[in-house]
Amino acid sequence: MQKAELELKSMQATRHTNMQLLINVLPEHVARHFLSRDYKNEVKTAVDLTHFCTVSQELFSQSRDSVGVLFATIPNFSKFYTEDKGIECLRLLNEIIADFDDLLDDERFVSIEKIKMVSPTATYMAVSGLNPTKPDPLTRDSPVHLCTLIDFAMALRERLDEINKDSFNHFDLRVGVAFGNLVCGVIGAKKPIFDVWGDTVNEASRMDSTGLTGQIQVPKETAQVLVRHGYEVRLRGLVKVKGKGLMETYFVLGKKLKKVRSCQRNFSNYKSLGAMVYAIAQNRKKFISHSYKSQLLATDLQDVVVGQFSLVEFRLDEFFVRVVRYSQSQDVRS
Repeated sequence: MQKAELELKSMQATRHTNMQLLINVLPEHVARHFLSRDYKNEVKTAVDLTHFCTVSQELFSQSRDSVGVLFATIPNFSKFYTEDKGIECLRLLNEIIADFDDLLDDERFVSIEKIKMVSPTATYMAVSGLNPTKPDPLTRDSPVHLCTLIDFAMALRERLDEINKDSFNHFDLRVGVAFGNLVCGVIGAKKPIFDVWGDTVNEASRMDSTGLTGQIQVPKETAQVLVRHGYEVRLRGLVKVKGKGLMETYFVLGKKLKKVRSCQRNFSNYKSLGAMVYAIAQNRKKFISHSYKSQLLATDLQDVVVGQFSLVEFRLDEFFVRVVRYSQSQDVRS
């Protein structure tokens, strides 16, 4: 009896390990597709990954709308690579890609899925908005994950700069992004591969290959979506794209900085809060009756101090005004 229990636990542990391996090979929502539904009875008998994939040979494909696709290439890596130092070059490339992969663990990039690494061009391919079970944490508005993909591209660029400093290299990053519809699916059983196809994928690839180092190039339609979501873009012009002809493309510069209006302008003519209040009181003393002084003075004080102090308390005795200003650290009385 004890032996049977040990064997059962061993099989369960093996099955769990194989399931984790499958999740590492395929996107999580795709892996769970194979781990659920009508496969339960077959999965129970599949004690190794090869057998599991064999019993799950059903074609998996999905059509997706409003998906972001990114191609990020290190164009000067091919010049860096030499046959006599091939192993060392690949070791460095592996470190770069591993660092790129680490960014996917950031909560900001939960809606992004790595697809593959394309060689020999040293191109990193990723998509956003593909997994319906992982909506962007900011909002359910579908184009927002495209903004996340742009932020991811900028994070890739920053990470590569850090690698350059540590390795004393000068690698550049060239990025192309497009937004639209595509088809995704799994090809193969014993060695399943997840990939994406469609015009959006081709367009993103062309935005990369025709782009400039250090820039994120997008087509006009993608640029319009980004502008609506607070990004700055710069028109590059018409670019000849294979299979597309001339296309109007843009470079993404980053998020627009919000202008912060300073409250200091209200105090520009006064050296202190006391001087400001004294001036208000003197003006009011000439033109208003005593019965309305408190109300009108309160209005003036609110106009000039709101937004500058967390709390302002004032009292009016005859023509003497006492203001108490509270701050988190101490009380200041004028």
